[in-house]
Amino acid sequence: MSGIGLPKKLCELIRRENPVRSNTVIILVTIDYSGYPRPCLLSPYQVVGGREPKEILVAVNSGSTTHSNLLERALCTLIFFTPPSAVYAKGEASKIREAADGNTLFRVTLIEIKEDYSEVAPIITQPLFDDSKVKPRYIQTYLELSG
Repeated sequence: MSGIGLPKKLCELIRRENPVRSNTVIILVTIDYSGYPRPCLLSPYQVVGGREPKEILVAVNSGSTTHSNLLERALCTLIFFTPPSAVYAKGEASKIREAADGNTLFRVTLIEIKEDYSEVAPIITQPLFDDSKVKPRYIQTYLELSG
């Protein structure tokens, strides 16, 4: 893709001005202490477009391995499923602050964006969360990120 910035279909999914969030699964991949990739599943309530086109804000549990990995090795990749393709947003994370809800807020400055699409085997659906039991907590996280 030309330039660094999210494709339009992703902007709609995570734009900060949109409090109506879908329950799609977003994968955040970090690098652990041994050099292996570690996936973490996030919701769009935990991922918000930044003020600049080349940044994404994410909230992760402050006691998680993902939190430690982002602090120690800032490189990460966010994976978005946007049928008929997937989008990989590679970036470098920096801590913004601790949030009141037990999360830490990070800014991911985008380095590269790639779209993965196959004409012969397109992605036909997105993985989804059942967010019925966590939606109030996720809304608080979204408000922390978008505020």
